Amino acid sequence: MKTKPYDSYPEDFIEWWNQYPKREGDNGHKKQTFGKYKKRLADGHSPESLLANILNYGRYCDETGATGTQYVKTTVVYLNNPDNLTNQWTVNYEARQRNSGKLSLVEQVEQANAHILQPERTGAFSGMEAFSGMEAFSGGNIYDVEPERSGDSVFDHDGPVRPEVDQCLRSG
Repeated sequence: MKTKPYDSYPEDFIEWWNQYPKREGDNGHKKQTFGKYKKRLADGHSPESLLANILNYGRYCDETGATGTQYVKTTVVYLNNPDNLTNQWTVNYEARQRNSGKLSLVEQVEQANAHILQPERTGAFSGMEAFSGMEAFSGGNIYDVEPERSGDSVFDHDGPVRPEVDQCLRSG
């Protein structure tokens, strides 16, 4: 029986392949990956340095919560970019801490409109009593919350609100 040239891979490649972090779907095509792996060896990288770097990348994926998701690079993409092989793969915890307190767009809209959506919680204005004697508001309630309740689109000063934001506001 004739064997294919890629039926048996070198031990160093097998170890590298087995240490590669798992991703959603498959990690990549083994035959193409082996071709890229050989190219990196020809570029002067040692099997030990490739293995050490992939272990660092695996740790980085674990620490950032990327392992098992589509955010782990495929093996071919990883080896195709030489910068990946020189990257130290360290997590910048300071930057993550800075960004962790930021609100999503939906959360920002909900927070900005809490006095309209849930006036009983915020203790904010709930009718005309706060504006007694002001002729400018004699037409009724200054907050028209009817669009959210009626199912019509909600509008802001620039135009219609994106449907996903509109739906989130209605369900809240």
